[in-house]
Amino acid sequence: MDHIHMKIKVNNITILMFALVLLSGCVAPGSRITHIGLSGEFLTPQNAMTIKAMLPKEYGLGGLDLVMNKPEDFGHTDQVIDIDVIDSKFSYEFPPMVTHISFWILPPLGGFPRNPPAPFYFIRFSNVPDETYLIGMDKNDFRYKVFNNDLARSEFDPAEAYWNIVEGRYTEKEKTGVWYLNIRVEKNPKEAASMHNGTGAN
Repeated sequence: MDHIHMKIKVNNITILMFALVLLSGCVAPGSRITHIGLSGEFLTPQNAMTIKAMLPKEYGLGGLDLVMNKPEDFGHTDQVIDIDVIDSKFSYEFPPMVTHISFWILPPLGGFPRNPPAPFYFIRFSNVPDETYLIGMDKNDFRYKVFNNDLARSEFDPAEAYWNIVEGRYTEKEKTGVWYLNIRVEKNPKEAASMHNGTGAN
């Protein structure tokens, strides 16, 4: 009888330990090849314009990646590109890059996040080179800020900027595996834009 009770007790402890392992999880660091891009359209018709965009080198790195390493150790550098606006639209796909994932071994759920992490970009419109826009996603919500291109890099009210970014979405392009941050842009009212730009840009 004591032997049976001991066996039951051992089995209960084993089950409890297994449950604790499942609850705490067993996670290993990993990486995957990620494909992202930047695209958008102007609601105010535009042509003969260039957008300069920078994807920071820290994009896609997480966990302990940057504790003992630099982004360059993973082949990451600041990516600065120029995108031509054609018929009020623009689009650019960045070269494939390595990004961090957490791989769940117990329970066997695979790698997370499932989709490429949402990037943030610094962008500049060629007609207003004194303004820099920081755009990106805050969880599921699009956010942006505007900065002067002076030594202080001072932030100012987006309502006083030349351009108003009315919408931003982070979605996969037609099940291609490429995820784009897509924005829609319109000109701020002339009165508001003039507050920051003097007489306003054209």
